[in-house]
Amino acid sequence: MGSTGVHNERGRLSGPMVVGEDGASWLRAAVALCVMYWLLLSYPLTLALTCLGTLLITVLIYLKRLLRARECPARLTCRDSALARHVGAHCPTFRHILRLPAWARNCHVQSCLGLLACRQGAHFAREYLQLHDGGLLALDWAVGSQYVSPAHPLLLLLPDLTGSAVQLSALCCQALTLGMRAVVINRRGQAGSIVSTPKLPGYGDTSDLREVIGYLQRTHQRAALCAVGVGTGGDALLSYLGQFGSSARLSAAVCISPSYNAADTLHGLPTPYLQLYLSHLKQAVLSNAQVFGPLVQRARGAWSVKEFDQKVVSTCAGYNDLEDFWEDNEPLREADEVSAPVLCVSSLDDPVCRPQHIPYDLFRALPNFFLLTLPHGGHAGFRQGLGGLSWAEAAAMDFVQAMLSFQPCTCYVANGVHVATQTNDLLDWTPDPLTLDLVTLEPEDTSRLPRTLPAEWHG
Repeated sequence: MGSTGVHNERGRLSGPMVVGEDGASWLRAAVALCVMYWLLLSYPLTLALTCLGTLLITVLIYLKRLLRARECPARLTCRDSALARHVGAHCPTFRHILRLPAWARNCHVQSCLGLLACRQGAHFAREYLQLHDGGLLALDWAVGSQYVSPAHPLLLLLPDLTGSAVQLSALCCQALTLGMRAVVINRRGQAGSIVSTPKLPGYGDTSDLREVIGYLQRTHQRAALCAVGVGTGGDALLSYLGQFGSSARLSAAVCISPSYNAADTLHGLPTPYLQLYLSHLKQAVLSNAQVFGPLVQRARGAWSVKEFDQKVVSTCAGYNDLEDFWEDNEPLREADEVSAPVLCVSSLDDPVCRPQHIPYDLFRALPNFFLLTLPHGGHAGFRQGLGGLSWAEAAAMDFVQAMLSFQPCTCYVANGVHVATQTNDLLDWTPDPLTLDLVTLEPEDTSRLPRTLPAEWHG
């Protein structure tokens, strides 16, 4: 009979018999069969778990993309110049990306955030300025402005047709923080102001703004004046700069969401915005019925902005033809005459001011015009949250500060010789007017001027 063990050299059994290669193969096959049998028995559960896991992962990826902030980089369009390079170097907000939260990506939501902006800690004191025709204009001064030095800049704010000082309170707070004074210039009848004459200025009417700026310049002679206009306020600002050119008395101007073409914009408004604008226009007339008299019935019968302009606004301005009225109120009708640096901030998804109205060629041709466009932001929105300064307002303050720090040298040259760099540096001498030239040079260009004066010029 064969032995059941394996003998060693001493004849003892060394242990049980080792399984051979055939035994190992059968063992692996048995394990594989067991696994396959278990998978077959649990196939419905495995399939359900696999589908559920795939669906869950897909939903998580979609929610991550949905809740991620939308990044909107800004694009600057302008003519290359020393001023443009100065702007690029001193305006850090231009390089910051606007990040819209998931709940505020829609252009209409952004526009509503701009309209419904709440008071951001600023308080205002109202002052009424009586104009030459007897009308009253309300000036809302940001409280705290009186404690700033008289030589500090004065920031003029022109709200949208539906806006007021409340919507611009964050911008006023920022101006006060930077050492500026801030005043909101309301249109006649806007923001609950008193109306004393039957007149509603057109969107490009600059007569009231001219009087206000003249008044502020007389009362703040040592201060540089800068202006920021929002919506229709930006249209009025562009119109004013073009009409008065070098005598506009403004060191810098910013227009947030201007229309560029007010007639086409206001006459083609989407229905919700049309009703909003029209209700504000009517309210200014209906709440002052004793002043406007027979125009009240005309205002009640207007069912569009164009009809209101034809029946009320153009009539108040003395126009018989609506086309003539709009031609004289176009914001860019005299853009070539603008001498102050101007920044325009526009969104390509603006539901009010359509992007096809943006005159890109104008910004590429004129050296003092700058255009910032963003793919999203709505109409005067550009909000990254519920409160605080909007992206466009931060860019506006950067631009104003950059322009205040960019001081061209005013130089007098007589017979090709540098006389002085400022008006008050002129010596007590009156040269022949034909030999005295007023030259404006940019800061880096002053190196080419003579450093010494002839002996006869020394006192």
